[in-house]
Amino acid sequence: MFSIDDNELIRLYQARTEDAVAMTELRYGAYCRRIAVQILGDPEDAKECVNDVWFKAWNGIPNDPPQPTLQASAILLGDARVPLN
Repeated sequence: MFSIDDNELIRLYQARTEDAVAMTELRYGAYCRRIAVQILGDPEDAKECVNDVWFKAWNGIPNDPPQPTLQASAILLGDARVPLN
């Protein structure tokens, strides 16, 4: 199976290549959907939530290089906040 590390993922987002979203889905899709289903209880809602996370990552990762300790997983989890009210 093809594997991509977080630094390469961030570089893809910074280059604004659509491969960024596809590679993110391959690396983190199942993980993010599993968490979203546990929180939301509905697989369709979870799928939409994860798609929103990919969209926020696309729009939220700056073009400037991030701090060396910043990982794609931290960015994605930060984007995945679900309001509880």
